Amino acid sequence: MNKQIVKHNAAIKASYRLTLDEQRLMMLCISQVRRDNTTNPRRFTIRHQDYCKEFGTSYAYKNMKEAAQRLQQRIIKVGKTEIDGVVYDGGAINVLSRQMWQEGEGEIMLDFSEFFMPYLERLSADFTRFGLKDIAQMTSIYSIRIYELLKMADGQQKSNQLKTIYEIKKQDMRDMFELGTKYKAHKDFRKRVIDIAVREINQFSPLNVELEQIKKGRLIHAFKFTVTRKSADIKPKSKAEKRILKELEAIKRAFKIGHVVKVNGNEITGLSGDYSADFGEFGRHNLYNELKAGATFKIEQKNRLL
Repeated sequence: MNKQIVKHNAAIKASYRLTLDEQRLMMLCISQVRRDNTTNPRRFTIRHQDYCKEFGTSYAYKNMKEAAQRLQQRIIKVGKTEIDGVVYDGGAINVLSRQMWQEGEGEIMLDFSEFFMPYLERLSADFTRFGLKDIAQMTSIYSIRIYELLKMADGQQKSNQLKTIYEIKKQDMRDMFELGTKYKAHKDFRKRVIDIAVREINQFSPLNVELEQIKKGRLIHAFKFTVTRKSADIKPKSKAEKRILKELEAIKRAFKIGHVVKVNGNEITGLSGDYSADFGEFGRHNLYNELKAGATFKIEQKNRLL
């Protein structure tokens, strides 16, 4: 089961710096957020064995406890956002209000602060969702942060677009990650932040990412990420599913030779040459499920229907 992480976009765009251990603890807690939890909706218990299982590590309980202690001191700086009908220009929020531990049980108990919870629960708009497994194998804190930004941008696209373009200024990213003077030289920033993130996102997540640097004069001013979704393996169990796979292959061939593809009368845009539609659990643009539900498609070449 791929536990779900749901966060308000203001929290994704917030300025903060957490270690990998702190990020993982926070993500495990967020994956437990439930709308129907009316007793202790802000309290989460993390077991050491569950942490090791989720992230595939032989992590020491002592390290997990120390990460929780540090997390309680962390502050997230958010920009303009609306909470409970009130629009705020910005603010600083503690992630945790309390953390306790039981040595013999190998558990820690974390209470999210009452001011952080509105960024995680009862969200009806302006939020981003992704699976915990999407980021579980990433070892760079910047990989996780950039993946969140790309998923946020992907979720804001039209439903018939299969490619997302996300641009961000270099300085905005530095501020978001609270780098200060760290990696001040562009080559260091590119190597330690951007390149490793692109590599890990491509290797471990459901997304494929291509990077382009944008110059302003002679300096690198911004980064442009082109995002597509990987295909998940499908094992057909019926004649209908085999037919759908054949239809998907026809769509794939059509894209490769530059034809226009329409699903339910809407042209699928944002694709050039390669076919990267999402056939699995990874996103909204799931052509497989659309066709299985009865969607129709047409392939057109100029003015001639194929």
